Amino acid sequence: FRPFLIGQGVEESQSIINQNMVNDLQFYGGCFPAKLDDKMSSALEVNYNNNDKEYLNGQVNINLLSTGLTLKSKNGNLNWMGAFRYANPTLFVTKLQTSGKYKPIFMDFQFFGNYNLSEDSYLELLFINASNKFDLTPENWKGHFQTSFMDAKEISLDFSGNKIYNFNSNLIGLKLSQKLGKEIEIVSSVSNYIINESENKNLIAQVYYSEDAYNPEDNKLYLKTRYERTNNDLDITMSDIESSLSYKSSSHNIEAGLKFRFANMNNKVNENMFEAGVDSVLELPYELIADQSKQFNSFSVYAQDEIIFNDELQANIGIRYLKYFYNDENLFSPRASISYNYYPSTKLSFSWGYYYQPPFFFEIRDKNLTEQKPLLSQRAIHYILGWETIFKGNNKILVELYYKNLDKLIPYSVENLKLVYGNQNDYKGYAYGLDIQYQGELVKGINTWIGYSYLDTKEKNNISGEYLRRLLDQTHTIRIFLQDRTPKHPNFQSHLLFIVGSGFLYHPRKTITDSESNKNYIVVNYDRAFEYPFFLRADMGLSYKIVFNEEKHLL
Repeated sequence: FRPFLIGQGVEESQSIINQNMVNDLQFYGGCFPAKLDDKMSSALEVNYNNNDKEYLNGQVNINLLSTGLTLKSKNGNLNWMGAFRYANPTLFVTKLQTSGKYKPIFMDFQFFGNYNLSEDSYLELLFINASNKFDLTPENWKGHFQTSFMDAKEISLDFSGNKIYNFNSNLIGLKLSQKLGKEIEIVSSVSNYIINESENKNLIAQVYYSEDAYNPEDNKLYLKTRYERTNNDLDITMSDIESSLSYKSSSHNIEAGLKFRFANMNNKVNENMFEAGVDSVLELPYELIADQSKQFNSFSVYAQDEIIFNDELQANIGIRYLKYFYNDENLFSPRASISYNYYPSTKLSFSWGYYYQPPFFFEIRDKNLTEQKPLLSQRAIHYILGWETIFKGNNKILVELYYKNLDKLIPYSVENLKLVYGNQNDYKGYAYGLDIQYQGELVKGINTWIGYSYLDTKEKNNISGEYLRRLLDQTHTIRIFLQDRTPKHPNFQSHLLFIVGSGFLYHPRKTITDSESNKNYIVVNYDRAFEYPFFLRADMGLSYKIVFNEEKHLL
């Protein structure tokens, strides 16, 4: 529900998932099974691994931006691992266009334990504590534009004040698994997830204009002063109680489960912005004060069956029911997939399903919805056709064609990396596209992948209007990850990640004149959308592996 994003002050290379603890993961671009809850688009299933070495072992990671320590051990019936990470990406953020005093600090501790109560039962504990803080005190900014040859102008901003963001997440979960014979297993779990976030801002910006950018201090003209003040606090608590029953046979893997979720949000907002100036174009002032307390309790139940007809034909058929008490919705989600291995190394698959995304924090935040009917769940109907072939050992090609029928959409805009949702489910749309990816070993023993994606997604108002591109519609994307090694020194490797894509959309600004004050204001023009030209990113690196023995190495 609250992924770590750069807009929340979290450095890009550190997500909530600790890669040193991961055993396997699977990403579903759509059509995920019924047991994987309710979301409209995609799902990521991550499984932390169990250590099998009966002695203390682990690894240390150190670089210029972060450091981490992971320890694992097996002591009798107890199998555990713990990891600590600390990141201070000051070297990265000091290269931003706006200079200032930056103090980004991100750290987390995670523990995963497995205790065998008997041969047929075991207990698992997962604990995560993440504390992410981002302090920013901007100092100044300068921008230039040119009207003719050698005629450059300058706009400068002198800042005072600071921004302080705090994002704290805590998760603790306990799971008991009990086998009843070889075919039946009962799994019960309880978990508690707590989020505490605060945003404090007190910024003053003096804006100046210079006719001559080569001598900006000469004839420097004051334009306006901008005041921004924010004191926001968000607390979210979610408690889950789950239980599932699974039955495995030679041709069936039947699973059914239920979950009670108790979710509460307390959101306090106190922010305002205004600008003072005489001859300048201003932004419309605003003041927002809110004290929200909302509950998003729910009850869900699912059943699914993985059917193995023979070595060539398999299927997964399931259904979910969700009772969402916030808006009193009753949602049924049938889901199905079938795959056919028409050749030992080639598989064809088709998946279909209904997927709902109930309104949660993002859609409700900062709104007064007491005088209108509550927002409903957004819906998507997925259709995915897939083809996969394996050749020459570990080389693989994957192709997916997909179509998603979108309904009950809540329109949104993007303001400073934050999604701002509308007040009604009054849009509908669609998304279709193609994903092609090669995975394999161009150089024996090391991974390489090359991918291309095409996306077309549009939306329109239910009543009138034409289909228009959705803001995050990035039509073409190419992804390349290459690795190579020196033949005579195989421990010396090079790595290249290259991503290029066509641009996505943004709303431009327009100028309006207030009839009473006769002042000019800049506002967002939601009636038009412009496209960024393209997206380009390249990451390159070199590594050398020093092997001490079979158990120890330095990379």
